[in-house]
Amino acid sequence: MNGVAPWIRFVLGFAALIAAVVVLIVWVFQVEPDGLRISSEPPEGPIELGQRYEYRAQAAGGQGPLAWRVTSESPSGFAVSTQKKDGLVSWQPSEPGEFRVGVVVRDNQRERNQEWDLQVITRKPYITTRDPSRQAVIGQPYAFGSEGTPAAEGTPTLEWSKAAGPNEFSISENGAIAFIPAAAGLVE
Repeated sequence: MNGVAPWIRFVLGFAALIAAVVVLIVWVFQVEPDGLRISSEPPEGPIELGQRYEYRAQAAGGQGPLAWRVTSESPSGFAVSTQKKDGLVSWQPSEPGEFRVGVVVRDNQRERNQEWDLQVITRKPYITTRDPSRQAVIGQPYAFGSEGTPAAEGTPTLEWSKAAGPNEFSISENGAIAFIPAAAGLVE
């Protein structure tokens, strides 16, 4: 009997060690054989201002019906609609910039989210100056807006040019305005 007890203790100890390793692996890697997950990746690259953004987010696993929603960081108008197990993301950006967006899918037991950065660019010129100065003083240099020059975004590098105005008015390729009004009146 003495010879059997150490052998049994060894087998039981080894079995306990294996069980502990399995529990550790499941805990560390969150292994869920039938668990809910988002199995698709959003499209890469920037989108152009005015272009409609669409992405079909796909879910795998899960229990029961799925419900999709956008994350709270997503910009206004960023939406997702549930279509069977998929979430159809759509958005029409109204301004250029870098946006943090995301979707959340929920089943009867758990919730999973997917977040990514989305860059909206302009290829056509987009004037960003909001409040140009509409008044000038006779004999004083005119200042356009709070910065003194108009601002715009777009690609490729923008160059400014005069579209209309009096002969005394000029604008350089980088947007610097030169104008000293000589008389009172409306200038267009």
